[in-house]
Amino acid sequence: HYARGEFAEAVARGQAAVAADPWFAPAANNLAAAQVRLGRDADAAQTLEATLEEHPRFAPALTRMGVLFLEDSRLAEALDALERAVAADSAFTDAQYHRGRVLARLGRYDDSVAAFQRAVALTPERIEIRIALGNSHRDAGRIEEALSVYLAAIQLDPSRADLHAEYARLAHEQGRSDPFRTFAAARRQGRANPDLLLMEAHLRFRSGDLDFAEQLLRDAEAVGPRRADVAAFLGTVLAERKQFADAALCFERAVAADPASPFLQHQFGFALLSAGDFARAQRQFESALLMNASEQLALAGLLLALREQGDPRYRRLADFDRFVRVYEMGAPVGFQAGDFLDLLAAELRDAHVGKFAPLDQTLRGGTQTLGDLFSRSSPGITALRGAISEKIADYAQAMSREAANAVAARRSASFRFAGAWSCLLKPHGFHTNHIHPGAWISSAFYADLPQAVTNQETREGWFKLGESNLGLGASDRPERFIKPERGMLVLFPSFFWHGTVPFSGSGTRLTVAFDVVPA
Repeated sequence: HYARGEFAEAVARGQAAVAADPWFAPAANNLAAAQVRLGRDADAAQTLEATLEEHPRFAPALTRMGVLFLEDSRLAEALDALERAVAADSAFTDAQYHRGRVLARLGRYDDSVAAFQRAVALTPERIEIRIALGNSHRDAGRIEEALSVYLAAIQLDPSRADLHAEYARLAHEQGRSDPFRTFAAARRQGRANPDLLLMEAHLRFRSGDLDFAEQLLRDAEAVGPRRADVAAFLGTVLAERKQFADAALCFERAVAADPASPFLQHQFGFALLSAGDFARAQRQFESALLMNASEQLALAGLLLALREQGDPRYRRLADFDRFVRVYEMGAPVGFQAGDFLDLLAAELRDAHVGKFAPLDQTLRGGTQTLGDLFSRSSPGITALRGAISEKIADYAQAMSREAANAVAARRSASFRFAGAWSCLLKPHGFHTNHIHPGAWISSAFYADLPQAVTNQETREGWFKLGESNLGLGASDRPERFIKPERGMLVLFPSFFWHGTVPFSGSGTRLTVAFDVVPA
């Protein structure tokens, strides 16, 4: 039943098995697996605790308990459970693999690499372990090792689009001459399935090669007809080329193939915005929000559709004075303000191992750190994370006191970080206007700034809000500017459009950004 995806039936059978023989640990472990798939994590934990009382060295149950702790960001407890699992059975691949995941989250990359290497040796055919191994090398700054691991994994399974993408992104940031070479090799060898063609089209599109992206998508349609995701992205490419009638036909095919997808609805909405069909775009965004009220891209698109039609609801949603908050951080406990910022800036600069801007991010003219910045255990970054957590709690509480709004609607008793990174902009660098689709609250913290930001007239290097990346006309312009200061934190809803003004002169603009979601 579990293998067929019938998880409710699997839970019922598992409970019957455990009732028949409470001493049979594999039955309890399988029951917990099915409970997790139904979202019943608390029940799964209770099941595992009961079986571990009787079988404290049963490695599969210890491993599953460790994974539950990991998913709840209880890293110390996760590591303890997984180390007990490894001690009980060092040949159990899952225990080694998930222990490596925890160690990577803790920033202990040498240890995570060792754990992943043991897992690969035990089960060399598991591609996800090889990806994790490559990512640990990458996050530790061992670029050649990471690229080598990705290439070896691609040779094992050339059909995996995520492997090719990991290689292409890292190779691009390191300035390799042909970051797309593995995609090209797969196409020459006749291995280009729709997933590979679609992934390469996304990356080519981000690099500005619309012609190549369109051809790849048409090839994907030829080998995989009726793919909603392929049709939708072809619509996005055609809309970017101002071929709006053809783009609309692509999106209509996509939505017909998968009418329950909020992603397809709001992507169609953005194409309609670009075409100037604001009322129809509004309907697409509202349809997406009926499916998922916290869909950040749909909220961001709805803002634009309402604004372009002069709808008063726009101002209630996009109240930049109420929902954007600026905090002067001060020095964390144990630091002097200037010393802390100097230490933090040095740690951040050390973490920037790339040579060029990421292939598929909004940064232009600079670099971005790899992996999760807050997994690093250096003193400055650790202190910053703790200080930031206090401000997030204050912001979330302030939003909860407001009248009903899209931020307060998702309020929770607690929150977690969904990702953190640092951006280093060089002269003439900037961030294109964007939003953060997978988040709730987003941010900018300023660790170091160029002299150019002091110019009140040109606003070089300033943070701006309200302007989209669609160029919709005279009304599509920044509505609020924030002059950055060293040690300043800005928090704002993730669906607010934001970007930065390029700056001239010398110096660099060094920031920390992170996303927060309700726990």
